Amino acid sequence: MPIPYKGSYTKLREVAKKGVGLGGDVACPRPGCGSVGQLRFLGTWVDRDVVWLRGKRGVHEKTTVPLARCGGCKGRFRVLPEEMVPFKLYSFPLIERCVKAYVVDSTKGLQEAAKVVEGVQPHHTALHGWVGGIGDRVLEREKKNGAQRKQIPASAIVIETSKRLGPNPVNRWHEDVKIPSWKYETEERRDQLMGCAKLLNMGSFLFKRSLHPVSAWHGWVVSELDVAGWTFWSRGRCTTFQIEEETGGRVASVQGKKQRKRESTNGSRSPPSGMLAF
Repeated sequence: MPIPYKGSYTKLREVAKKGVGLGGDVACPRPGCGSVGQLRFLGTWVDRDVVWLRGKRGVHEKTTVPLARCGGCKGRFRVLPEEMVPFKLYSFPLIERCVKAYVVDSTKGLQEAAKVVEGVQPHHTALHGWVGGIGDRVLEREKKNGAQRKQIPASAIVIETSKRLGPNPVNRWHEDVKIPSWKYETEERRDQLMGCAKLLNMGSFLFKRSLHPVSAWHGWVVSELDVAGWTFWSRGRCTTFQIEEETGGRVASVQGKKQRKRESTNGSRSPPSGMLAF
């Protein structure tokens, strides 16, 4: 698991010098280690592709990120700035822009929402996966291979945010949200969409002046709480994706009867080949 850095990519490039520590409160992410204050930059950089959001355009760049070593377990880890999401090509602001377009706008389907970004655009199946992953992150039901991911619960992030920014965020978090029925076929998918809507609603409430409020909240959580913020796993418990054209060119998330029966017994399938790493 990469280490989240408390700042932007620009700031990370300035401070990532050989021998410099990441901070006395940063813990090693390796299970079984957890050493605090033992992480130091190695002075080594590795390749990392990313699609940034520049205005309304997606811009692909071949960048580099620094490595850090733990003095306890001797493990080496990538250090990612707040804009980068572990195991994702697209940056957090770009992901937020597309998810917001799909979840908040009751008229947009997946294909239409993916096109709100100009230049380098995500495929609509990637957007489908982001919605599922973020929704499950908010609902605290992330799974991979049947095992629960070890992350700070979303409810804990909300509570800690309220302690520092006032009690109103908790009330906002529990407000009801409505999702157009044509955007889901299963109750699980509806819940995922509702989870995304809750996160977007809360981010807009907390960081009203930010162009990308959820990304701003994510950066604040990494900096203030020293945890991985709203990092999510795209395909955890994500419902099966099948393309079905609807009125107005909308694309729905649906399941066939045989597939639904298989999933109820064996769990949900992975996305089509080649659609995993977005």
